[in-house]
Amino acid sequence: MNHATPELAAALSIMLDKIEATLRESGYQGEPIAMYLAGGLAVNYYCGTRFTTDVDASFSRRVALNYRDLVVDFKDAAGKDSQIYFDTSYSPTLGPMHEDYEDDAIEWTGIGNERRLVKVMVLAPVDKLEFPSSGVGVRRRQWKAARKVGSPGEALSWRISGRGFPRWCSEPGAPRHRCPPIP
Repeated sequence: MNHATPELAAALSIMLDKIEATLRESGYQGEPIAMYLAGGLAVNYYCGTRFTTDVDASFSRRVALNYRDLVVDFKDAAGKDSQIYFDTSYSPTLGPMHEDYEDDAIEWTGIGNERRLVKVMVLAPVDKLEFPSSGVGVRRRQWKAARKVGSPGEALSWRISGRGFPRWCSEPGAPRHRCPPIP
């Protein structure tokens, strides 16, 4: 299911290394900390079509980080200079999230979770999506209805930008299309 663009995944990995270094310097020796990834990077993980510069994430426990140190410079797919940064204004409490969103999150394999104190967990599409009519997170019955009309990738095409324009998100190589309305 991981379709993340290699450049964004590599930049996120560098950010995770910086978080790891901070945790180790502070003497943290507890259980691994889950980092729940939302936003554009989560969409990029599932589709590989959405580009973003901010990292919307929350943690399973409190962590003290200097977010200014978490800016990562990298080259995008076109070779242009870009950067990602940790969005300090993101909070899972600002939008309606299903109470099981942490349990339903999917581990991002191949990013180095096995060697880090921070384990990246990507919000399940059912907890990530928004619908244009309400801008409210998908309810589970809507997700089930979306799955009946096509693949989860088709349901992901309902992701809407802040200006109300659709952001297409289909499986790599598939034609772009709009999903049929969901009752």
